[in-house]
Amino acid sequence: MQEKEEAIGRGSLGLVFVAKANREMVVVKKLLSEDEQEQGLFLKEANILHGITSKHVVKFKAACTNPCAMILEYLFFDFDPFGGSDKVSSLDKFSSL
Repeated sequence: MQEKEEAIGRGSLGLVFVAKANREMVVVKKLLSEDEQEQGLFLKEANILHGITSKHVVKFKAACTNPCAMILEYLFFDFDPFGGSDKVSSLDKFSSL
């Protein structure tokens, strides 16, 4: 699936990275734990995201169970129109500019 990937975050349960899939940039959230209860919660989160249609929430694209991961719409703020070259995909990076 991934042609190119770049880690953009890590939490207690998983890793988040940007990947290029089918000529489209997406965010992949991958569960690192093999605990069945945590996998169940992860898939429950994917189910909830699948049912949300809001302009304020990234679009859910897909989920897989082996490895346990979900694919989401990739959003970033591009400073190009303002004379900068930065592209920010997380709030902590935005606040450090």
